[in-house]
Amino acid sequence: MVIAVSEPNVGQREYKNLAHCIDSGWVSAKGSFVTEFEKRVAESMGSTAAGFATCSGTTALHLSLHCVGVKSGDLVICPGFSFIATANAIAHAGATPWFFDIDSSNWCLDVEKLEAALEQELVKDTSGVWVRKDCGRPLSAIMPVYTLGNTPDLQKILNLARKYDLKIVADAACAVGSTHLGEKLARYADLSCLSFNGNKLVTTGCGGMIVGGRSDNEEKQPIELARHVGETARVLPGYDHDRVGYNYRMSNIEAAVGCAQLDRLDEFLERKQQIRDFYKKVLEDLDGMNPFPDINENDSCNWLSGVVIENSSEMEIEDIKSLFRGASVQLMPFWKPLHLQPPFVEAPCQDLSVTEQLWTQIFALPCSTGITDEQLKIVADLLRSFSGTRSK
Repeated sequence: MVIAVSEPNVGQREYKNLAHCIDSGWVSAKGSFVTEFEKRVAESMGSTAAGFATCSGTTALHLSLHCVGVKSGDLVICPGFSFIATANAIAHAGATPWFFDIDSSNWCLDVEKLEAALEQELVKDTSGVWVRKDCGRPLSAIMPVYTLGNTPDLQKILNLARKYDLKIVADAACAVGSTHLGEKLARYADLSCLSFNGNKLVTTGCGGMIVGGRSDNEEKQPIELARHVGETARVLPGYDHDRVGYNYRMSNIEAAVGCAQLDRLDEFLERKQQIRDFYKKVLEDLDGMNPFPDINENDSCNWLSGVVIENSSEMEIEDIKSLFRGASVQLMPFWKPLHLQPPFVEAPCQDLSVTEQLWTQIFALPCSTGITDEQLKIVADLLRSFSGTRSK
């Protein structure tokens, strides 16, 4: 049996909710579980309006960009270090990602570098729109990524958004249960997007969510537009549709699993912190091997835990992979930078020196909420074994 990096923790509560869906006949995009899930996730993020549950995190990002006004030809800022869905969603909206580096302390957008670059590279055109000097393309939004559940300096991002008239669509895919300096996350973005894929802390199998934020109290709420457009832009009671829409809704079956998972959120968060603390303690004694970042204690949901192997050679990387593979323990490499992906090699990017140095050194370790203490000890022994071999 393989000790997996991140697998779902499901049981009788999920089974009971699924049985209720099947018995009631409410299995598609309408039903009480969808309504409950949207309300509870939004509340957990600090939003005053219910969320909109989608069929994936990627569709949540795409729909959000569309609903805050990102248009074809626009530029959207995002970190160069993220899962490719971040850049894909920008491309789906007809825009182009503009890649920025990450801060080595949290693996999120380096806001100091971002601020300096915008000051140097943006200018207002004759219509008063902020554009890049070199190409004249308008900048319309920032998409910060809450990597592992960590957050960048969100107040500075808010300030930059106000200065340059930008919308904020947060890629909060793995950040359910996270906070920023003790505050819930929704208020820092126009829309925040979560994922409930099978490897996330809370899962619905597939699925995502859009949560409203800093525009909730304005007359035009982008979350309501997202709900309308994401439900095929249908105008009830008939089959009139007032614009091109998308069928991006989550099913009641998926939401039933999600509601059961939310019942266990505190339990999951506590276990993720225990796992992180365990690996942190193990790695403190191993030279050149560090844990994943968690700079603000108790803020991150600690979606994944893992190891950063400093100054690692290709041979050493193959050695640790072989060691873990032989013990039937997963060791998962992390995201390849977006500017190195074939669809985005022509996208504009700033200096990405931290991203380029870091990404080959990162490996996720087994950290499922259902992992046993005995399995954690097996992983720890493998890390110590590799470290001992490496130091010889």
